Amino acid sequence: MDKNSELADAVGNLYRAALYLARKDLDKTVGREFVQKAINKLKESQQFYNDAQSIEEAVKKYHKENIILAEKILDKYHRLRIQMSNDK
Repeated sequence: MDKNSELADAVGNLYRAALYLARKDLDKTVGREFVQKAINKLKESQQFYNDAQSIEEAVKKYHKENIILAEKILDKYHRLRIQMSNDK
């Protein structure tokens, strides 16, 4: 994965979002901002558009359950990171 690419940054934002949503001492609003930034950037890529949509659906479904949402986002982060590494 190219650490300088905007898509890599979007995937990194998923990790940051999961961290902010899961930890009790961090601001959940910041976590949701990271998620939205990642979704917007992933939607710009046809290859990752469906992934962005599935993250959006998870955000809608688990909007009141931060721990579950964080787990879903972290799962997607791991899959995308592996996929991007394999695409090199």
